[in-house]
Amino acid sequence: MTRATPELPAFVPNRHFDCVVVGAGVTGCSAALHLAEAGARVCVIDAAVPGAGTSGIANGQIMAELPLSLDRIVQLYGAERGEAVIATTASAPDLVFDLIARHRIACNAERSGWIEGTPFQWGLRAMEKRVTSWQRRGAPVELLGRSAIRDLTGTDAYAGGMLDRRAGTLNPLAYTRGLADAALRQGAAIHGNVEARRFLKGGDGWHVETNRGDLRANSVIVATNAYTGRLLPHVMLPVICLYGAQSATLPLQGLPHVLPQRQGVSDVRKLFFRLDPENRLIIGGPAGLWRPRSGRSLPFRMIERVLRKLFPEIRDIRFEHRWYAKGAAAADLLPHLYEPQPGLFAALGFAGRGLAMGTMLGRVLAQRAQGKSAGKADFPVTSGPWPLGLGAIFAQGRSNYG
Repeated sequence: MTRATPELPAFVPNRHFDCVVVGAGVTGCSAALHLAEAGARVCVIDAAVPGAGTSGIANGQIMAELPLSLDRIVQLYGAERGEAVIATTASAPDLVFDLIARHRIACNAERSGWIEGTPFQWGLRAMEKRVTSWQRRGAPVELLGRSAIRDLTGTDAYAGGMLDRRAGTLNPLAYTRGLADAALRQGAAIHGNVEARRFLKGGDGWHVETNRGDLRANSVIVATNAYTGRLLPHVMLPVICLYGAQSATLPLQGLPHVLPQRQGVSDVRKLFFRLDPENRLIIGGPAGLWRPRSGRSLPFRMIERVLRKLFPEIRDIRFEHRWYAKGAAAADLLPHLYEPQPGLFAALGFAGRGLAMGTMLGRVLAQRAQGKSAGKADFPVTSGPWPLGLGAIFAQGRSNYG
């Protein structure tokens, strides 16, 4: 499915808004939509158009957990804060699919669940521990043995895994543009080809300097994830920007055993794959610190080789699309909200969980921009002298939560 870019109004400088959002990806559009629904005057600016960045070319998996184990999250934040982080993360898919239903976003959404598989017999013990931790919290997560995971994936490469029924898949570009369209209908202003250059604090709030004139706002939300460095360089210190590579096959024919229930699948070796609505098998994985130079680059060859090992029956099926995306991961592998100054907010470091968590943290940022205290926010907010990520690892007391 290809969803057209929403028709955007002409940019007019020297206007004042309750909030200016920089970045029209999932996080920025979610923040704008929630602000507009609450009656705020909000403006979104993007150097390109909604969905043109990483959000629009993500793999399309909607997940209910973060890369770290639940025990590790509790260890980092403490029992109360940690459980709040877990609960917020777990409810992110609910928010995504609720927005899709409520705003009638056509994005091929399927809530069929998410599978993580391990090819290692010794990895089943850790998998069982994860499943038990989620089940103790009442989540619909179950352990899969070799036979069960083979039936759900169509490959016998896995010794076992887990199935999380809260999750699903969607078309990321259609979803991002759908959020933008919904925000526009709620009264938000969204402008493309407007590049933010600097933020200045003044007596009347924030001044946002752009390549096409200035804007003024009571607060500013920076929702640019891996592209945040130039705007807030000190925030990016412990965040590593990494590229991911993805390849898509020609539509599969006569292979109904491959992902018969259409779950998205992750592999403990940092690979992920799913079917799109046309039955293309899409696989992705890490590509390193530098973007691939061409479709013949090593990252593409590696992930395509892995997919053909998982499914030998596709050995003669050609890969017809290849692309890469730039993502970001914080030092502790958790997403973070950051407030370098009062009224200036940022979210980044999604580590491959940006569609669900970007939607959720967009809502949290909207709440903060409207004055909800950090202590009552649905996710911890880092402020003070510690850089992003390091505060959660070394100084739990520096996080303004609770």
